[in-house]
Parts: sequence; structure tokens; C-alpha cells
Amino acid sequence: MNIYWTEKSSIVAIDASIMALTEILDATIVSISIPNIMGSTGANTTQASWVLTSYVIAAAIFMPMAGLFAKKFGRKQFLLTSTVIFGISSVLCCFSTSLTEIIVSRSLEGMGGAFLPTLAQAYIVDYYEDSERPKIMSALK
Repeated sequence: MNIYWTEKSSIVAIDASIMALTEILDATIVSISIPNIMGSTGANTTQASWVLTSYVIAAAIFMPMAGLFAKKFGRKQFLLTSTVIFGISSVLCCFSTSLTEIIVSRSLEGMGGAFLPTLAQAYIVDYYEDSERPKIMSALK
């Protein structure tokens, strides 16, 4: 079976994979911007490191729950909800004016973003046969 990139399932797989990539990049970007966060909030290194730590802790807590939530609420609905939570909390991070606001926003962002890579992979496993998975995965790298 051939994969047609304009099919609905292919478009959704690409979108889900882009969101997963965005979540992964987000964690990297913050670690690079810690000095800027320190300068703009007047925080020391220990305080500013909580910006990254809060994200990692939230993601670590919520990632194992992805299957449970997807089963309870439906994978499509849960993927959309996670994307909205991740997006809104990212915007809140941009407009944060204090270290506390950034940490709270980053915690929410970690919660929403924790589910995105897992749900993207689950979508590809569900909608593509074994022979098609390497094609779609290699195209999404």
C-alpha cells in the first residue's frame, strides 16, 4: 500500500509529529535561554534553573498517564486538548513578567507537552500497517 501525503491520516500524522517536535525543541530552547531569564527576572542560577526543572517534573509526572487519558477521553480529543494546553501555556510563558509566572507557565507547558510525543507515535502505530510505518517515520524525521 502506498502512502499518499494528501490523505487525512498522513496530514494528521505529520501535524502530530510536528507538535511532538515542537515539544522537544521547547525543552532545549529554555535551557539555552536561562541566562536571559536570569537577567530579565533578576534571579540567580538556582532560581532560574526551576524554569527548566518545573517543565521536566511536570512532563515526568504526566507522560506515563498518556495511555490512561487517551483511553478515557479519546485519543483525538486528548491530542487536541494537549496541543491547546501546550500552546496557551507557551503564550503565557512569553508574557510572563516574573520568575514565578514563568515557572507556573512552564509547569502547565510540561503537562500539556508531555503527551504529544506519545500520542503522535500511538497515532502512527494505529493508522499505519507494519510495512508503512518505516515510510511515514522516515518522512517525519
